[in-house]
Amino acid sequence: MITSQMGLLADVVLTVAYLAIAHSVLFPLARNGQLWRNRLGTSTGLIFDGDVVAVEAGHQVGVPEAFPRGPPDRSQRPAARPVPGRS
Repeated sequence: MITSQMGLLADVVLTVAYLAIAHSVLFPLARNGQLWRNRLGTSTGLIFDGDVVAVEAGHQVGVPEAFPRGPPDRSQRPAARPVPGRS
C-alpha cells in the first residue's frame, strides 16, 4: 500500500511541475501575441503539456500492477551457447 501511495505522490509532483513549466512557457507567448508565431516556444510548451497526459496515463495503468512478480529471475535462464567461429 505504501508503494502505491508513493507512486501517487510522485505522479502529483510531476503533474504539478509539468503544468508549471507549460504555463511558464505558453502564457507569456499568448500574452504577447507570439503563440502562433514562435513555433519553438509553442512546441516546447505543448511537449510539457503532453507530458502531463503521459504521467496521468502511466498512473492509470498502474506501474506496480503491471509487474506484479518483480523483475525476472535471471538464475533460471539457460546457459549461453557459444557463438560458432569465436573462441
